[in-house]
Amino acid sequence: MKRLTFLLFSLFLFSQLVTAQNKELSAAQIAELKYKSDNETWSIRNNPTNYLAFTKRADYKFQLNDIKGAIEDLDTVLEVVQNDPVLYNRRAYCRNFIKDYLGAYEDYTAVINISPRSSKTYTDRGIALFNLKRITEAKADFDKAIKLNPQNEEAYLNRANIKYLAKDLKGTWNDYQSVTKIDPEYSPAFKSMAELSVKLKEYKRAIKEYESYVNLVPNYYQGYQLIGIYAYNTKDYKKSIINFSKAIEAGLVNEENYFKRGMSYFRLSKYEPAISDLDKAITLNANNVTAKIVRETAVKKLNSSNKTKDLLAVNE
Repeated sequence: MKRLTFLLFSLFLFSQLVTAQNKELSAAQIAELKYKSDNETWSIRNNPTNYLAFTKRADYKFQLNDIKGAIEDLDTVLEVVQNDPVLYNRRAYCRNFIKDYLGAYEDYTAVINISPRSSKTYTDRGIALFNLKRITEAKADFDKAIKLNPQNEEAYLNRANIKYLAKDLKGTWNDYQSVTKIDPEYSPAFKSMAELSVKLKEYKRAIKEYESYVNLVPNYYQGYQLIGIYAYNTKDYKKSIINFSKAIEAGLVNEENYFKRGMSYFRLSKYEPAISDLDKAITLNANNVTAKIVRETAVKKLNSSNKTKDLLAVNE
């Protein structure tokens, strides 16, 4: 019963510890933590085997940014309580803060020896190995984490980084896709997939992924421009016009947007809006020779079309 109580208390403190470094402490909070830490110190002096006091003081020290002091207290506890995975996880977390990745790796290994089917611990150890530049071992841990839990989003994301470094773009894309299946609202994965698709010259797929991204992040206005560009490259001129228009309306007023929207109108034989956009592109860059040539062609075609319409009207 004591073992269970201790473990539950450790879990509670660990949840507090994880969030402790994410906020600024006020003077009153600092004073309170110091007071609590001093109380635990007093308890330890009266009872040097009060390991719960060491554990609590480690938490207070961590919150006060005394990371090394927290580790020292956890060292004391772990010399006696050697089968508690929560304590090893806590010390690993502290060691990561001071970039002692080898120590963190050793702690995560201890956790795995106690709980060999913990997908999260394999992920955490993989990250430590990655920071140690032991890339092959790190990937093996991420592989194991995913095998144990195919829904482990963090493992896929970290493995994707390794595959990208190895220039395995297809494999990287596959891991990001797995993330989107787990969490369809995780927008960064869609953006990464779109960028990878561009590198792979799979522009139609890139369009689809950028569309998913801007649906989740509507204020990413550059996304509309990128969709417009790749739609233009794949000759989907209607989609190109729609997205360049969205980009321009959002304030992305630049030569490329007007030029390619103008070219899209031209390809669809819509000469009036083509001329208007090409004029704007030329205003923004007087050296855009292509815009000038296409504009002249558009004017000729528009005039020819108007003459034909006039002749038809006369004949009627």
